[in-house]
Amino acid sequence: MLPGSILNKKTRLVWIALLALSPLAYVAGSSLTFKYDPNLQVGFTIDRQSTIEAARRFAASRGIDVTGWEPLCRVSATNDLLFYYRLDKGRESQIARSLAPEVVVSVRLRSPDNLESLEVELGHDGRLLGYTRNFARQREFGAIAEPAARQIALENLKSRLSQLLPQEGVPSNVDLKLEERAETGAVNRKYVWEWPLSTIPELTVKSELSFRGNVLTSDTVKANIDDAFARSNLNTKSNLKTVFSIAYGLLIALVIIFGIYRFVQRVKQKEISYSRFTMVTVVFATTMLLYFLPTDEAFYNFAGQQDFQGPRTFILVFIYISITVTYAVMGVFMGLAYGSGEGDIRESYPGKLTSLDALVTGRIFSQNVCRAILIGCAIGGWMLLVGNMTLLPWQGKPGYGEDLQWFTFIQWFGHLTWMSTMMTAGLDVITVTIIGLLITLPFLHRRFSSRRVIITMAGICAWLACTGPGYLNFRPWTALLLTAAVRAFFFLFAFLYFDLIAAIVCLAAPTTFSVILQMLAQPSHGIRESGYISLTITSVSLLIAFIFAFKGRVYREDEVRPLYAKLLADRISMQAEVSAAREAQKRLMPESLPNIPNFSIAACCHPAHEVGGDFYDVFKLEEDKLGILIAEGGGKGLGSALSIAFAKGYLMPKILGDSQSDNSPTEVIRGLQDRLTTMLDEDAGVGFAYVVIDDGTLRYARVGTHPVIMVSNEKSPGQLSFPEEREIKFKSGRRAEADISVIEGSYQLGKGDSVAMLTDGIVKYLKSDKTNPDAELSKLLINAGRNDSASLQEELDKSVKELSKRARKRAMDDDLTVVIVKLNNDGD
Repeated sequence: MLPGSILNKKTRLVWIALLALSPLAYVAGSSLTFKYDPNLQVGFTIDRQSTIEAARRFAASRGIDVTGWEPLCRVSATNDLLFYYRLDKGRESQIARSLAPEVVVSVRLRSPDNLESLEVELGHDGRLLGYTRNFARQREFGAIAEPAARQIALENLKSRLSQLLPQEGVPSNVDLKLEERAETGAVNRKYVWEWPLSTIPELTVKSELSFRGNVLTSDTVKANIDDAFARSNLNTKSNLKTVFSIAYGLLIALVIIFGIYRFVQRVKQKEISYSRFTMVTVVFATTMLLYFLPTDEAFYNFAGQQDFQGPRTFILVFIYISITVTYAVMGVFMGLAYGSGEGDIRESYPGKLTSLDALVTGRIFSQNVCRAILIGCAIGGWMLLVGNMTLLPWQGKPGYGEDLQWFTFIQWFGHLTWMSTMMTAGLDVITVTIIGLLITLPFLHRRFSSRRVIITMAGICAWLACTGPGYLNFRPWTALLLTAAVRAFFFLFAFLYFDLIAAIVCLAAPTTFSVILQMLAQPSHGIRESGYISLTITSVSLLIAFIFAFKGRVYREDEVRPLYAKLLADRISMQAEVSAAREAQKRLMPESLPNIPNFSIAACCHPAHEVGGDFYDVFKLEEDKLGILIAEGGGKGLGSALSIAFAKGYLMPKILGDSQSDNSPTEVIRGLQDRLTTMLDEDAGVGFAYVVIDDGTLRYARVGTHPVIMVSNEKSPGQLSFPEEREIKFKSGRRAEADISVIEGSYQLGKGDSVAMLTDGIVKYLKSDKTNPDAELSKLLINAGRNDSASLQEELDKSVKELSKRARKRAMDDDLTVVIVKLNNDGD
C-alpha cells in the first residue's frame, strides 16, 4: 500500500510506474553485472564433486592411496593478482597467470588416522597448479643425497612446466636454490626457482619444491606483487577506508552501549518481547552457522595439522561448539539490539512493523507481508541499477573495479550450494538493519527534535553501516562510498515510505539476484544447477507473494502486534495525555509578574517529570494591594492538574471581578472547596491558598496541608515564622454529609519583611537534604541583596534549579513551586 502522503492521483501514477518498471531496472542492472562482475566472469568449470574427483585422480597418479580419506574443499582469491593481470602486460603476464591465477580451488584429503594429508591446488578450469603433502612428525623417512633430491626436483619441475606451458618449452638454465634444515628423523629441503620474467619485474613468480627425507612433499608456484607497485597502480591502500573502518567500529560500540541501556530500560517498563529477542538471536546465529558449517572453511586448516593426535570426534565437536558459542554470543548482541530498538521504532514510527508482526505471527500470506516483499523487490531493482551506474566512471580501467568475493565461492564449493544466495544476503541485511536503523533512529530521536536532522543523521549512520560488512568491495574505495550511499538511500527510503520488511527485502534483493546470476553464468554443471534451484525458489516465492498481495487478508497493527506492544501503546497514549496536561499546566502560569513599586516579587514552578499539578498566579488587585493564588497538586498527575485548571477558572472571575474584589480569602476558598467536594477524593492531596497583602497586612485562607505560608522578619534574619491560624468549618451546599474545613491566617508585616509560599515538593526535598526551609529561604533572601524583583528572581531560580538536580538523583519527583513577596523599605 502506498503511504498516505503520496496518494494524490498524479504522484500515485508515478509510483505505480516505478514499481511496474522495476523488472526493466533489473534487466539494465544485470547487463552491467554481466559486463563487469568478476565473480560472474571467473568461469568455474568444476564444482565440489568434480574437484574432489580430480584430486583423487592426481593422488592415484602419484601412487598415493587415498581410499577412505576425508575430502575438504576451499577456494582462495587474490584480488591484487586479479587487478594486475587486467593490466595486460604482455606474454609474460599471461605465463604468470597460468602458473599462479587469481582464483585457486584447493582440495585437502586427510587420512583416517590423521597421520597424513594431501592438498591439491587446481585452477578454476580444473587444471593442476600444485600440491602439498603433510605428515605427522613421528613418521619416519628414508634418506636421500642432496644431488639426487635436486635431480628429482628438477625432473618434476620440468615435467610439470612442460604440461602447463607446452608452447614455451622448458628453460635450459634452471638453477634451483636450496634451503635446508634438519629435523628429528628427516632432513627437510626446499628448492626454489624464480621465473625469469624480465618484462614484469614488479611480479615475482617462484616455483617451490620441498622434500622431507626422500619424499617430494610439495610442488607449488607462488606469485607476489611489489607493494610499492600495488599501491600506486592497483589501489591497494586507502586512508579513507581506514578512517571509515574506525568510524564503523565506533558506531558498533555506540550500538552496543546504547542497546544495552535501552534494553534494561525496556525490561523495567515491561515493554520487551523476549520471544522476539530470542528469535533474532537464533536467526542471526543460525544464519552464521549455515553460512560456514556447510562449507569446509572451519575445518580445512585443522585437517592439515598432522601433529595433533587427539580424538578426531572430540576435535570436531570442540570446533562445532566453539563456532556455535561464538555466533550465539554475536546473536545475543544482535537480539539485544533489536529488542531495545523495536519498541522505540514502534513509538516513533507507528505502523512500520505491522508487516513484520504479521510475518512473525504466521500470517505469511497476508497482504501486509506479500505487498511489502513485492515493493521491496521492486525498489531493490532500482538499487541494483543505480548502484551499478555509480561505478561506471571506474569500470574497465586498469587497476579499478570490483573485487572477487571469496565468501561466495566457499559457499559454491560447500555442501549446500543452492543456499549461498540466501546466506550471502542474510548477513548483510541483519547487520545493516540493526546497526544502521533499529538502534541509531531511537538514539537520534532522543537527542534531536528536528525530523530533518534526524533523517539526515540516520542516513549517515546507515551509509556507514553499508560500508562496514565488506560485502561490496571496489577499487578505488571512494567508489564504494557512492555505492553504499545508494544502498543507504534506498534502504531508508523503503523504510520511511513503506515499512521495515520492504526495507529489508530492498537491501537483500540486489545481492540475492546478483549471486543467482553469478551461479548461472558458471560453466560448471553443479554450480549452474544450484543457481537454477535458487532461481526457482525465488521465482515461486515472488509468484505466491504476487497472488496473495491481492487475495490475502489485511491485518491491522493491533491484530498482530505482540502483547508488550499493547503496554507500549497504552504508555504512549498516557504520555500524550500527560504532555497535554503539562502544556495546559504551563499555560495556566502567568507570563509575567506584576510590577508594583512597594513589592519585590519572585515566583518559580519547576515541573516534575510527570504532571504534579502545582500552580501559582500573582496579580494586582488595587493600588498597593496584591493577590496570590497558589495550589499544590499532590503529585497525583493528570487528575490534580485538571482540578487545578478548574479551580483557576472558578476563582479568577470571583477575585478580579469588580463586585467581588473585597471578598475575604476565606469566603473565596470556601466557595472553591464547596465546588470541588464532588470532584476530588478525600486522599487527593490537593491544596489551595489565596493570599492578599494590603497596607502591610497579610491575610490568607487555605485548604490542605500544603501550600504553607511563612514570614521572614527583617529584624530576625535566618528565622521564619508561621502566622497565627485558625480552622473554620462550614457545611457543604452540595454534599449534605460533607464538612468544609478552611484554615485562615493573618500577620502584620513590616518594611523589609518577606512572605514565602511553598508547596509540598520544596518542603519534602529540603527535609531529605537534612536542612529546613527556614535556613534555605533565609540564605536566598540574604543573597538576593537589593530590594528588586530581578535580584530576588535570579536567586530563587538558582536555588530551585540546584534543588531539582539533587531531587532527581534521589528519584524524588514532584513539582517545586515557590512564591516570595518582599515589602520594600522606604526609599528603595
